[in-house]
This record gives sequence, C-alpha cells and structure tokens, in this order.
Amino acid sequence: MKIIDIIFDKNFTSLDETFRFNGLSLKRPESVSQHTYWVLLFAYLILDEMYGLSTEEGRKYLPLSWDIMGVCLFHDFDESLTGDVIFNFKHNAYNGDVIRAAIKDFVEKVLLVQYRYKENLGNKIYDLVSGFKKEQEIIKRFVKICDWLACYKYEWQEVNRGGTMKQWYYIMKTSMECLINEINAFIVCLGVPPDCFKFTILLDILLYCKEDISKLNMQYEG
Repeated sequence: MKIIDIIFDKNFTSLDETFRFNGLSLKRPESVSQHTYWVLLFAYLILDEMYGLSTEEGRKYLPLSWDIMGVCLFHDFDESLTGDVIFNFKHNAYNGDVIRAAIKDFVEKVLLVQYRYKENLGNKIYDLVSGFKKEQEIIKRFVKICDWLACYKYEWQEVNRGGTMKQWYYIMKTSMECLINEINAFIVCLGVPPDCFKFTILLDILLYCKEDISKLNMQYEG
C-alpha cells in the first residue's frame, strides 16, 4: 500500500463525511476528520507544554509523543466502518462492555483483511488501529484527555451558535467529568506528584472543568 492509495481509500475519505453526535439537532455538524484534527492539536500542544519537545531535555520524550499522536490520528478510525455510535449506547450499564467488545472484534477482523497483509503502510495502519500501543495505559489515558477536550470544544461551539443548553447541558457535564477522570488517571499512571511543574497545564484544565461544572449545576440544577 502506498501513500497515493489513501486518496482512493473509502475508509479514510468517509471520515470527512461521517458526522458526530448522531441523532442530535446540530447547528454545524462536525465530521470525524475535523474532530481528529482537534484531538491531534491538543495532544501536540499539551505534550510540548509538558516536555518542551524541541529542547534537548524534551527530545527523550519524542518516541512516546510520536506514539501518542499516531494513536490520536487513528483513535476514531473504526467509525469509517461503523459510523458514529453514540456514547450512551456504547457505554450503557446493561451491556455496554459487550457492545464495545463486538465493535472492536468486528473492526479488527475487517482491518485484518483490508490492511494487515499489505506491505509497509498497510501494516502500520493496522498496527495503529488495533495494535498494542493504544492499549498501553499511559497512551490510552492521554489520548482520551485530548479526545474529551475536543468534544468539549465542539459542544461549547454549538451552544455559542445558538444550540439550546437544555440539549447540551448533560453532554457537556459528562465530557467535563470524563476529562477530569482521565487527567487524574493519567497522572496516577505516571506516578508523578500532581504538583509537579510538568502537569501545570493539566491542572489548569482540571480547575477550569471543576469550576465550569459548578456553574452549570447552579444554573441548570438550581
């Protein structure tokens, strides 16, 4: 598989036209490709702020950063096969784990046929989508931080475009709560004291989310 083949690969091109927040009334729909851009942007900015990737000291974190950004790039690639599957359905308390496992199994089997045995680029695509790197706890947690940040960014945009807070309140609150949980889990994974200067940017996000949740609760729950 060659770089030029991606131009004609329907899995890649369909992400430009696969829209998120399936079933909601949206002012300006966001494609999976657009969402992925924001996930990557947040990943780069946070990693550079934490480690100073262009410095001598920061260069030792380049392999980890490269792995993280690769997983960010393909974190929603499965939606080229499944379309947008809403969060509450995938994570429902009754059988969400079964649904997620079925989607994972389906996607890996399809990608195995389409990419695994295509030399060079095909192997890399398969490894990034279904490989072990995205299951490494540190990488998985960091990518989810950026994922939830990108979700929150879009949700606020929709409200600012005239979307009703009645529709977006619970979704925004869920995004912030998940973001807080992922930041805390990421810090625990690294085993670094939370007051470490490297985590200032994450602690700032934590503080903002907690304050914003309080404001939303006061406004919409009394």
